[in-house]
Amino acid sequence: MIRRWIANGILLFVVLMIAGCETATPTAQSTKSPNPGNIGLVQRPTKPATFTLTPSATRPTPTPRPSPTSTSTPPPLPTIAPEFWATVGAAPDTLIVLQTSGPAQAVGDIAVMSIDGTYYRQLTTAEWNRDPRLSPDRRRIAFRAASSANVPILNRRAGNGVYEGNYNVRVITVDGTRAWNLTNSEQPRSIPDWSADSQKVLFSEGVEHALIEIEVDSRARREFTRGAYSPRYRPGGGAAYITEGGGLAWIDKALTIHTLVPTETLPSMTTVGSFVWLPDGQHVIYSLLDKHGDVRFTDKSSLWIMDANGENPTQLIGLGGFRYDELLPSADVRLLAVHGHGFGDGCVPSSVAEFLVLAPDLKSVQALSPDSFAGVPSGPMGNYMLLVSGPIWISSQWAIGRFHIACADQSLFGWYLLNPVEQRAIQITRDKRLK
Repeated sequence: MIRRWIANGILLFVVLMIAGCETATPTAQSTKSPNPGNIGLVQRPTKPATFTLTPSATRPTPTPRPSPTSTSTPPPLPTIAPEFWATVGAAPDTLIVLQTSGPAQAVGDIAVMSIDGTYYRQLTTAEWNRDPRLSPDRRRIAFRAASSANVPILNRRAGNGVYEGNYNVRVITVDGTRAWNLTNSEQPRSIPDWSADSQKVLFSEGVEHALIEIEVDSRARREFTRGAYSPRYRPGGGAAYITEGGGLAWIDKALTIHTLVPTETLPSMTTVGSFVWLPDGQHVIYSLLDKHGDVRFTDKSSLWIMDANGENPTQLIGLGGFRYDELLPSADVRLLAVHGHGFGDGCVPSSVAEFLVLAPDLKSVQALSPDSFAGVPSGPMGNYMLLVSGPIWISSQWAIGRFHIACADQSLFGWYLLNPVEQRAIQITRDKRLK
């Protein structure tokens, strides 16, 4: 009898513990939304937006997302009339370069797709490629490549080559008929950048971050300097880069170094995170990354603009929960796409993008959240689709990018044409093979 009492007591205790756990655990139907602090979210506009700008040194306060809605059958993709492409300013068979999904999120294969979504071709099969960059003449693609020997990619222990940035730099034609290996050993290497004449590729290499330029056809190699991070070609000649101390500088053909952002002027634990020249060649936009704590999780950065000679730095967006990894200007000097990382969880990817509209005097900016554009479907989580790829400009006012969220109907995923001036989006494909 005592044993039965003890057994019954244990059983009752277990039942009560389980009930308590179930009470404390939120259900899948919870309407609580994740913190959207990674981008400035706004509600869907009732009419097309204009270039009306509100000067601000800080990012706009996010508006709470709507509650989840019931799942419905998605509408068919819109039929795009041939004459529409004349208004876009790009032919429908214009190719863009993509990175497909691979064995891990950071890597995949290189592919091309037409901007109307009717043509797609995968160019590589190794599955360990990333960061494709199309040459200005649109004939070749430079990218970083690793071998499967660097698996598992998510293992961050010392010696994991992919996690430490160990890659080769390769080039392939957009039709896949020719390829060039510009390097033959996996070392830390930055994302490649093309010269204006589409003949040379620039990147940093090795533990000393040597600034390397290689002429693709001849494979002629030149080293400019060392201690150069994330280099890019500079309009008018030379190359710019982030310095060892976190500042910004450029080097001319005579190997003279010119300082743009002096390290000693930066706040403590702050470095330049990314930078780009505007198409006018007269201004540089750059981000300052706050490295207090673990930057992979704090993701705090601010956005600035200055003259091309480093004078007149002006803050555009104050320090906030978004890391600007890519700054992507359109041919229109006032339009800029940004791609980076902020908050993320099981539903929301940490990789997000948005558009910025610069004021006529280039001293202030308005942030536009693409998930609020007319034409972006709401889906089962409400207005909760996020632009997760860096937008690719196909004309001065139109770009293309991929929307995604893990907790939404996958038929809503895909590539959309985007016009930040009109805050308008048009879905062109639901292809789920693409990253």
